[in-house]
Amino acid sequence: TPTEKSVIDESRQLIRDYINGRLKKSNLTRGRLPDAKRRPTEVRFIFILFLMGGELERMYPHLYRDVSRQINITLSSESILETSFETVANELFSTGITWARVVAMFAVAGAFSVDCVHQGHPMFTRRLVDIVVDFTDRKLSSWLVQEGGWVTIFKSFYLGWVDM
Repeated sequence: TPTEKSVIDESRQLIRDYINGRLKKSNLTRGRLPDAKRRPTEVRFIFILFLMGGELERMYPHLYRDVSRQINITLSSESILETSFETVANELFSTGITWARVVAMFAVAGAFSVDCVHQGHPMFTRRLVDIVVDFTDRKLSSWLVQEGGWVTIFKSFYLGWVDM
């Protein structure tokens, strides 16, 4: 059974990989954030998360592009990035936590990472990982543990239980 610590450790790896993948997809490649060796299951997890996040981006492109412009801010500091992400994430989960909303949070974080680079602050993407992990720790970790951890969403994906 997962613990809050294991869920947060996995969350850090997943969001780091998701942001790197999102930047690569947008041809905004840069050096990878430092990470640990991956187990084969972790590679499958991030692949599925990319698929699910990509599906949300395809279905709702207007929601996952130029997020900072949509909320009328310029990402001129890490504190603005943190406040902005927190505001969007709190709104996203205002009516409850679901797996689809968790994936949407990753897609929003990916969009913010692209905005950081476009606005001349690629170094903010490192802080963005911490911001998302801190939010997950405070607001989602108990739910994630209760649901069985990250493995649950991936099992559900394979079985077709996740409704995007």
